[in-house]
Amino acid sequence: MNEFVDEAIDSCERLLGHRPHDANIYRPDSKSVRLFINDTTVIATRRKTPERAKLEVDVLKELRENGAPVPEILAYDGTWLLQEDVGSDRLSRKIHKTWESECERWLELALESLSRIHSAATVAGLHERVFKIGAKPDWLRQFIDTPHRIGRFLEVPCPKLDNHQLFHTLNVPGRSFVKWDARPANAAARSDWTVSWYDWEHCGCRNRLDDVAWLITDESVPDWPVAEQRLLETHIKYFDEGKYPGGPYTYLRAFGSLHMSVRLSILIKGMMRRGEWDYQPGQGLARPPPRTVTNILSRATRWAAAAQVTRPLAEWYQALGEALLMGYLKQVRGMPEPARLLGQYLDQMGMAVAQSVDRDARRKVEKSPAVGGVEIDSLAALKPELGARISRHNRRDHGSFLLLGAPAARRAQNMGPA
Repeated sequence: MNEFVDEAIDSCERLLGHRPHDANIYRPDSKSVRLFINDTTVIATRRKTPERAKLEVDVLKELRENGAPVPEILAYDGTWLLQEDVGSDRLSRKIHKTWESECERWLELALESLSRIHSAATVAGLHERVFKIGAKPDWLRQFIDTPHRIGRFLEVPCPKLDNHQLFHTLNVPGRSFVKWDARPANAAARSDWTVSWYDWEHCGCRNRLDDVAWLITDESVPDWPVAEQRLLETHIKYFDEGKYPGGPYTYLRAFGSLHMSVRLSILIKGMMRRGEWDYQPGQGLARPPPRTVTNILSRATRWAAAAQVTRPLAEWYQALGEALLMGYLKQVRGMPEPARLLGQYLDQMGMAVAQSVDRDARRKVEKSPAVGGVEIDSLAALKPELGARISRHNRRDHGSFLLLGAPAARRAQNMGPA
């Protein structure tokens, strides 16, 4: 146990009159601890500042009183917040490795719960009592500049964007209460098929569609375009406040396309912190990027292409995928056993395609003679079967092999230039 956990245990004994017999912390830098008291659990939280803690307590009380799916406040002493444990099964884990239909159902429940929260907040008048998020012009400028900063870092220049049109599209005065960090990692997928939301220290006043973007475009959400479209067609009306210059879809796609660049930068920083980042300009990564990154790149490519104001970003996201994979594709070209390697590649990209490729096609490849290390044409036998599997699975998406776009997909299949 560390000092933070020991203090959480002491606070629980002081505030609730029971000393926990065990404790569990989600990660070393977590601000919350799960405390075990007999046959129940509670969550002890300590925020960076008393102001943020007080904000979270007030918001949770108001939302709870108005029927929103949030934890109940058990005790608060100005430093430690003890609240109901709504479950350890995070929504992000629930949807990360599941079937499309189940993932869609959980996301639908999450959208419904966010809509209930927005309604409860309106009744409580919370939009008049919380801080405005992103209200300063500098915030929006920095938000729009995120792809350019990533491009400079990776040496994959981001194309010039129409900043004036982006400002016109995104500079919508926020008038509604939002959770803001409405990521699946901040929600519990409960056994009774309900979704509860926690971690409210960053809530504020902005646009309801922002919460939709935070949820749908998160790196933990597989890129299933058909399911996504059904969800938006059904639920966007509950988040559309009728104030978007180009309509709700244009705002959502533009905001989401840029938001995903922010998430991508956070993922890269996380890989660097864990010692997993070995990217070299022109060389790429030694191994394929994790599925969280491929989820972002594949969805961001689609979303950017769907709005005229962000369309230049679509090819840039494809270029990022190519740049990250360059090193691995070079390894593929120089190794034998192309069929086995292709299956390994697909598995590492998070797809279930490799097991679906016909054995006959694999045998054809395995019998092909290698010339100069790898016979590039030896993968030709796989193309018809593989193409059909990829097309079918890309609709369900298991990491989206086609996240790189047609040119890079051809390179990955052919092990040669497009």
